[in-house]
Amino acid sequence: MKKYLDENLVLEVYSPRSVIKESYKQDLIENGELWLDILEDRNLTSHTYDENTANRIKDNIVNKYVLEFEKFIKNILYESSDLGMIVTKYMFRIILISIVPWTGRVV
Repeated sequence: MKKYLDENLVLEVYSPRSVIKESYKQDLIENGELWLDILEDRNLTSHTYDENTANRIKDNIVNKYVLEFEKFIKNILYESSDLGMIVTKYMFRIILISIVPWTGRVV
């Protein structure tokens, strides 16, 4: 998101939270609150050793976050036909395949 904002909209945003808020304002993402939840869960994973919390975050990734990432990728691909964005799409698929293999979803 940050890279897209920096390169395409010439906006200077620095913190992850400000990137999410600006992406919402620019209609790159539809659900700003959910993206803030993604950020919160991401921050929790750095310091969480509790199995229940880890399972909750895993469920959020599988059931909510993957769909949001897919929407975001589609939005930036729609906005830009730049080859770099196409490469980003395929890199994202590789990441999803390695992170959420238990979903059974085809991405």
